[in-house]
Amino acid sequence: TEQEISQISVAQIARAAQINRVTFYSHATSPMDLLAQALREQLDQVRRHLLTGASASSGAKTAGPGHPAPRPIEELAAHLIAHQAVYRRNITAAGHGTVADFLSEHFAHSVHQVISEHSDRIATEIGSGLSLSPTALNATAQFISHGAIGVIGVWLHDGSELDPQRLVTYLDHLF
Repeated sequence: TEQEISQISVAQIARAAQINRVTFYSHATSPMDLLAQALREQLDQVRRHLLTGASASSGAKTAGPGHPAPRPIEELAAHLIAHQAVYRRNITAAGHGTVADFLSEHFAHSVHQVISEHSDRIATEIGSGLSLSPTALNATAQFISHGAIGVIGVWLHDGSELDPQRLVTYLDHLF
């Protein structure tokens, strides 16, 4: 949260954690790899909920009596807000940076999975015969993920308080 990940050295992390560099390298290959590991667990949970929601045919999920479970896009907004210092420091307003690349790769993988695993249901919902070649599927996943990161960059840096509903609305309208 204090500086860009690209400016942090392994030696700094090792000193702060009171470990040696060999110990660091037994857990991560770089500071960015360590950050990605820390963020990936929550992002993977959002992906699991996205895939589960995409396969659910009916019925709303609930977080408890009278409380609907948050949609994956709402979970993503909550994750970004919880780690806003890291994301604001490491994703530019144009959606660039090493952390933006990491998020984009994660999103692209998620989009690829959703389309691959649920293409029949998606085609039925949009009223078309969805048949994508592997190249078209990859291009679609990259297009969606890079666009989402661009929106997130704008949302993080537009000068307003981070309102999760505003991000959800932006992404819902674009999708």
